[in-house]
Amino acid sequence: MGEKLDLKKENKELYTGKDGEIKEVFCKKAFYITIDGEGDPNTNEKYKMAIGALYKVAYSLKFIYKNRNLDFMVMPLSGLWWGVNSEENKEEWKWRAMIEIPNYVEEDDIEVAKEEAYVKSKNEVIKEVLYREMNENRCFQLLHIGPYNKEKEKISALHRIIKEKGYSMRGKHHEIYLNDARKTEENSLKTIIRQPVYKEEEEILNFEEESREFFDRLRNNKVMVLSTADGERVSSRSMSIIIYSRKFYFQTDKEFRKVKDINKNRNVALCVDNIQVEGKIGKIGSIYDEYFKDFKKLYKENYSGSYKTYSKLMENKVFEIIPEIISLYEYEGKNVYRKFINFNRKVAYRRLYLSY
Repeated sequence: MGEKLDLKKENKELYTGKDGEIKEVFCKKAFYITIDGEGDPNTNEKYKMAIGALYKVAYSLKFIYKNRNLDFMVMPLSGLWWGVNSEENKEEWKWRAMIEIPNYVEEDDIEVAKEEAYVKSKNEVIKEVLYREMNENRCFQLLHIGPYNKEKEKISALHRIIKEKGYSMRGKHHEIYLNDARKTEENSLKTIIRQPVYKEEEEILNFEEESREFFDRLRNNKVMVLSTADGERVSSRSMSIIIYSRKFYFQTDKEFRKVKDINKNRNVALCVDNIQVEGKIGKIGSIYDEYFKDFKKLYKENYSGSYKTYSKLMENKVFEIIPEIISLYEYEGKNVYRKFINFNRKVAYRRLYLSY
């Protein structure tokens, strides 16, 4: 018989602490069975049924995997809370009740566990159980000992520390209920209160090096998706792009919709693979203009068929895109980062997006 997996023991720092003590933690990607709802948890019948439904499905999963020699401890109930941040408007609260499960649990087995749990209990809310993944990454959290309605001061202190440390809040307010409220005296209730955070410029990089490396890797031509907007209406299309002098260039007929959009709004975006470019239209002209002589040469070399067919049409124009922010994803081992190159501020940085 294999050793029983206990996620609380494996991630002890995430489930322990002193009452009111705020600490910074890192949460890897986690996996949950969940049910969504809204309303006052003290009086909402669905919330009570959701708790029962989640535990029934969790224990069904446990026994499915115990038979495969992959037994695990059922984790405590937790919840995400959002919406109106007021004790007086609990009926407007939105919630997601959750129980964490091991990463080896398969989605198909969750469906089997739901069917088994429903046959035994006839709890209709079981049908609403969903499998979800959560990516909290860096968080600040504390342990609250006492009644749930006495959390407010500690939550305010948590938010204050986050701000003082230079972080911004992201995601939803997360609570983990370490004991069963139905069987525990309220002054002894233990709740982990967790808030995911981020710093926009978490890891500062060298702007010149990152810019040079980015454009060297992209080379001088790429088929990219160009997006333009006229008010609230956005349109996109693939374009043959020429890249040089850290700018992007394309040609098109001035009667086309993208040009009409640009005449009203010079903000545009490009994307390809995992790269997104936000920029503004700069110069507009003809392939015969001195300013666009490099474009003409490179376009002819890289897109000869398009050059012969379209470039000398009288209504054809060349457009320059000046990049403002470039963002892309980087993969290092089990970590996924988002990298940003900001040309307006001349800074480059990245922050962790996901850790497996």
